[in-house]
Amino acid sequence: MGEDVRERPVMDPQRSLPEQRILAVDDDPSVQAALGKALRKRGYHVDLSPSAEEALARMERTTYSLILLDVNLPGMSGIDAIPRI
Repeated sequence: MGEDVRERPVMDPQRSLPEQRILAVDDDPSVQAALGKALRKRGYHVDLSPSAEEALARMERTTYSLILLDVNLPGMSGIDAIPRI
């Protein structure tokens, strides 16, 4: 028989995962908005940053479970930021 391809239920946003904080780093506001909306809908705490420099400053104050990092950023690139994470 075929695999059940129905979408899995989305986590109730009221029951978020307090341990799961994600930092999304992208200079494109539409990408930031899409990532933020999709991840929050699934119950994650999401911080958005438009630059590697700002992301590194946020990481000094907050612990993240996952960092989504664009490679092509103005100023410091995502590649240059990786060793500092």
